[in-house]
Amino acid sequence: MATGQDTLFARFLAPLFDHLLDREALLAYRHQFDWEQQCDRIANPKLTYPDYYRKAAFHGIEQGYLSADAAVTYDPITQYVLPPNETWVRQALIDKIQGQPRRILDLGCGTGTTTHLLKQTFPAAEVIGLDLSPHMLVVAEDKARQANLAIHWVHGNAEPHPLSSGSLRSSHRLSALP
Repeated sequence: MATGQDTLFARFLAPLFDHLLDREALLAYRHQFDWEQQCDRIANPKLTYPDYYRKAAFHGIEQGYLSADAAVTYDPITQYVLPPNETWVRQALIDKIQGQPRRILDLGCGTGTTTHLLKQTFPAAEVIGLDLSPHMLVVAEDKARQANLAIHWVHGNAEPHPLSSGSLRSSHRLSALP
């Protein structure tokens, strides 16, 4: 397995994204937060991270998702890896949900893009976003605040999720687990 600079991401994709991203805007957004304070506020102190999640270069990201840089660059990069249009792809999957769910749990919600679409599509539902990265949840919470969406954010592991059994009727996954 390739490591460090030998990864596909490091050799080919990272240089491409460097040209596509507005570094100044990303740095300005990054500096809006006291990341340590915000992550401490959101973090579940009892959470134990799975070994794979603490690996350097998780999903090709040098410090994995446990960094402000990963949280700030996630949305700008994802728009290029979900063609033809990230919102269309996510909304098309949400549109397949039948009925009017009362409670929706978005496992591995990241920066909350799908979570926000779920709340907009089902405004009467209680919507919960769960993620292992407090950094991603800081961004998700900020985006929800800006959009005036009432979403509950939970720092937790989706593998043994913290909600009581029998409290969910169906689940949908947009991307693969490691």
